[in-house]
Amino acid sequence: MNHTPDLQISHYGYFNLSSIVEMVNKDNYEIILMLCEAADKEVSTLKHAIREPSSTEFILYCENLVKEARDFVKNKRTHLLPYLVTLTEKDEDGHDCRNCGSGGACNLKHDLQMREIKESQIQLKDLLDKLYPATQPIYGHSIYAKYYGQLTHQMSLLEKNLNDLLQIEKMYIVPKIKETQKNIFVHD
Repeated sequence: MNHTPDLQISHYGYFNLSSIVEMVNKDNYEIILMLCEAADKEVSTLKHAIREPSSTEFILYCENLVKEARDFVKNKRTHLLPYLVTLTEKDEDGHDCRNCGSGGACNLKHDLQMREIKESQIQLKDLLDKLYPATQPIYGHSIYAKYYGQLTHQMSLLEKNLNDLLQIEKMYIVPKIKETQKNIFVHD
């Protein structure tokens, strides 16, 4: 089962921020959550089949990484997506942040949002670094090789999709945010 988004990453450059938000939610966040679910099933299968403590360490490692990936995406949906939707709406409405509140202090806290995006990208890079060992084939001669192979395959797909997400954020979302912020005079 291939969980690669329908679009190549470079195609995101042709869309506005609103469209990118919709595509990332559908083509990245949804897929990553589906991959987490598939990996959870493989972890569960292995946990029930294997009782050797030395083998369960890898399984628990994968299980924790899947939870971390799931939490990461849920956090993005809870914090980043609403900001992007509001930012897009303000741009479409011709909003001017210089007129916000007292002295132009906008209630969207644009600088804080950008800091959180940068911090989440660092968090995602750390997660990708931790995911790499879980994508490597192991236990080639074990009676559980098939199950380990299925788990490492799911972890590889998860890693690829998270890496795609990082690239989309860096190459398209962040520049589009900055462009949109400039349109509504955030930094003036």
